[in-house]
Amino acid sequence: LPTPISNEVLIDTLEAKTIFVSSFVVDVWEVTKEFLEKKVEAMMTRLRNNGEAFIDRYYYLASYSRPELYQPVYYELWMYATSLRRPHPTPPDPLPRPRMAPLSKLTQDTMQRLCRGIECPSFEVIRSYKYGIQKRRYFDVVFASVSPGDCYFSTLSVWKGFMPLHLYKHGINSHMEVVEATRPIAVVRVQEDSTPNTECPQNLTMSLFLPRRLHAAPPVTGYTAPGPVVITVLEDVMVFAYTVGGYLLEPYRVRKELSDLKYRLSEFGACFKDDDYYIVVYDFIARYHGRQNEIWIVAENCRATKNG
Repeated sequence: LPTPISNEVLIDTLEAKTIFVSSFVVDVWEVTKEFLEKKVEAMMTRLRNNGEAFIDRYYYLASYSRPELYQPVYYELWMYATSLRRPHPTPPDPLPRPRMAPLSKLTQDTMQRLCRGIECPSFEVIRSYKYGIQKRRYFDVVFASVSPGDCYFSTLSVWKGFMPLHLYKHGINSHMEVVEATRPIAVVRVQEDSTPNTECPQNLTMSLFLPRRLHAAPPVTGYTAPGPVVITVLEDVMVFAYTVGGYLLEPYRVRKELSDLKYRLSEFGACFKDDDYYIVVYDFIARYHGRQNEIWIVAENCRATKNG
């Protein structure tokens, strides 16, 4: 094997890999940084829409002829495929949703307050109550989720669930892809079991909202990922959302705010599930001022619940 005489030249051996290839023919002066970025983005979009899993952190540009000024040159883009293709069952086609009216000003104002220019779940505000309570409808929301297996809501159980999601977000997944920031930054679902002598009185699920570009083929955990991250979908759910400031992941604080919310909903004559609620965190702990959190309680038809 020839040995380079300069440190600027390296010998690189490629292992046997499966790759995706996209070819094109252009003049050599057209191959600019902007041109390649558009080609790569279009290729990644097609692969994701087809449910393919691939490494998106780098790619190869291959040329099969000498760059000539008087004729176009044949190029190829190469991207490594991972071993998992559509590793989760294909979700059923969503039920046809009636055509929605334009978002109300209240919904737009709420989105601006919660999202702050960052992608967040799709929702509409159905009704607004006093005490800062809103009734909202969420739809087509895709999460990466973890159930830590603990049977009680505690600070430790929350962090046990969020650590695998933190690693997942930073590239420990089947796509080896870093997921950009979304809001809310964390969602904890608590489902309580009031059965006498039950072994697990609370079922916990921690979730991370995935950006819409990943909804068609979201990454799942890779072989090195710690913890059972799964993809969950919130298709069409009504909730009562209650805005809470400060730090919300302490069990005592959650119980107090949840009790206040239930009391106020009962005051309005609203109907809801006693045993199903969400703790929604929009800001990191490092944010000291203007921190936003919410508690969601799943709304229910008054004829199907006992608290209405």
